[in-house]
Amino acid sequence: MKLKVTTLFAIAAFATFFMASSARAECKLFANDKSRSGTIVDNDLVRFNTNLNGEVQYARTFDDISWAGKALTVEASSKCDAIVYHGSGAHTRVKRGTSGAVPSDARGVGCDCR
Repeated sequence: MKLKVTTLFAIAAFATFFMASSARAECKLFANDKSRSGTIVDNDLVRFNTNLNGEVQYARTFDDISWAGKALTVEASSKCDAIVYHGSGAHTRVKRGTSGAVPSDARGVGCDCR
């Protein structure tokens, strides 16, 4: 009986560790007025307008024009970089474990985790 309990505890501890470590691989978007937030994970792109195209390296792409023109902040977890695509066509990278402003003319944000 003791062996079964020890084995069960070890499996539960491993599962908890695995879930906690994998849950942190994400990029979070926040409206600066705290009205909403959203999360994307590795290899996701959320487009704020449909003029952002050609970003074929992402496995999943979401269109959500309700973010367009808003004052936003993106927060990259310790395992991810967030890529902010500006209206000018340029992009900037928010490094792992940091946050950065998303300009109101941004066309989208991608998440790159390793």
